[in-house]
Amino acid sequence: MLCNSYAEEIRRHLIPRRRDITVLALDETDSTNDDARELAEKGYPEGTLVVARRQRRGRGRMGRRWMSPEGGVFMSIILRPPRSLPGLSALPLVVGYGVARALREEHGVPAAIKWPNDVLVRQKKIAGILCESAFEQTDCWVVAGIGINATMTGQDFPREIQDLATSLLLETEIPVSIPALVASVYDWVMQSYSAFLSRGFASLLPGILQIAAYVGENVIVSTPTGPVGGKMLGIDQDGLLLLELDNKEERRIPAGDVSLRKG
Repeated sequence: MLCNSYAEEIRRHLIPRRRDITVLALDETDSTNDDARELAEKGYPEGTLVVARRQRRGRGRMGRRWMSPEGGVFMSIILRPPRSLPGLSALPLVVGYGVARALREEHGVPAAIKWPNDVLVRQKKIAGILCESAFEQTDCWVVAGIGINATMTGQDFPREIQDLATSLLLETEIPVSIPALVASVYDWVMQSYSAFLSRGFASLLPGILQIAAYVGENVIVSTPTGPVGGKMLGIDQDGLLLLELDNKEERRIPAGDVSLRKG
């Protein structure tokens, strides 16, 4: 069901030059990414925002389920980068940087980017990014899906992730306006994306590295070919993870999940 009043409230919190964007606000949906994909295929412009109070079938990378009860932010933005733009594979980091900056600048929480697509606060997950794209002969679009734990309490998380997840409310102990949060995240993500378009990923990399989780730490990276251990050196100009193996060899890793190595 459409929620026009919700859409208007989000618009009021946007910076003035963004208030004419298309906002599709829903009470409940299967997935905002699926909705945004349909709109992208119909030709909706860059910057179109889809947001829902709840998702029935929210998902993360590799088809993982994303818990989507009321009290979270579930939003997707249509982006239309040039097909020839270098570094498109780093777009989840670009979006994650915008999310982390919004949480840091607007809410004062020490948000960190966990390569390649999560945002942590004090090593607990507060947000996830899922970018899905289509590259056709005459069209190119990316749907940037963003999920943020906003007003959840500890009891709202399943028992198995209560020690792994956090929310903005838990971190600040201050009531959270979800429309204002959606608007601030949208503004910061679009600012990050605009810099990426005009100056490339390298222009954002110093800022990303300043708030990147696990740099200098011993980690395990679960890759498609198996786990790899070593010290995380950083992120390179293509958005790949830089890892120093135990034998001091350096390796660039294009995809995987990173976690702290125990012991």
